[in-house]
Amino acid sequence: MIAYAIEAAKASGCFDHIIVSTDDDEVAEIARAWGAEVPFMRPAELADDHTPTRPVINHAISTASSFYGMPEFVCCLYPTAAFVTATDLQQALKQLQDQKVDFVLSAATFAYPVQHGFRPGISTWCGCT
Repeated sequence: MIAYAIEAAKASGCFDHIIVSTDDDEVAEIARAWGAEVPFMRPAELADDHTPTRPVINHAISTASSFYGMPEFVCCLYPTAAFVTATDLQQALKQLQDQKVDFVLSAATFAYPVQHGFRPGISTWCGCT
């Protein structure tokens, strides 16, 4: 699955660096084989099933900036984003640049499970930890 996300990111042409944050050597090797960079390994304290996304992103930004400098934009693309396309990523970047917004979030409607959802216009996640 991670290969699909990496391929979409590469095809978009939006990124100077496609960095994978992981604590797993096998995932790191797969990511490299598909053309992503793994310039650091994620520390154990950020590598369990209950770690929120934000601290992982903060660590990746902080660590990667020591290699590449501070980025202007950052994209968190989950390896399970099986339906993301290069066009989706291009449109998200265009919104960030043109509309001067702080972030762009993709969303879709669904019937179940509502624990993983949010309501538009509400700034807090419903049922997510």
